Amino acid sequence: MYPGIAATAAFTFSEGNAGLGSVFTIGWAYAIGIAFAIITCASTSGGHFSPSITISLAVWQGFPLKKVPMYIFAQIIGAVVAGLVLMGQYHEQFVAFEAKLGAVGLPMVGAKSPASILAPFPAPEQTNLGWLFFIEWFVDSFLVSLRFLSGWWMVAKMY
Repeated sequence: MYPGIAATAAFTFSEGNAGLGSVFTIGWAYAIGIAFAIITCASTSGGHFSPSITISLAVWQGFPLKKVPMYIFAQIIGAVVAGLVLMGQYHEQFVAFEAKLGAVGLPMVGAKSPASILAPFPAPEQTNLGWLFFIEWFVDSFLVSLRFLSGWWMVAKMY
């Protein structure tokens, strides 16, 4: 999580300065961060870092149910620690950005706000929450299918 939210913070605080970030660099930061996490932790955790993936693997792949609460707790603590580290590193920028938004009466929580660095918020024109749910469902399903395909690939590789 940390590389992605750090890239998002740099992009948000740069306010359009392409030298300090872009949507492209945010995507690459998340991709490299997740790839690094999978490479370093796949042998111990199976490479799943989302509670939704952990629950899916427990339901459909036989992941031990007694490990699910511990994994979910670790995943949440990891995300909170990443957020706290980022808040510490960018504290001055957060305070300045909040003051700037407060001066013109814009909200602190919502799309394109300081809170959107740590959590995704729908844009004001995205009123269909069913569509947003579908997007999240699709992304998680895609990740689970990659996990299933990697398992089949490992089995096929043995033969």
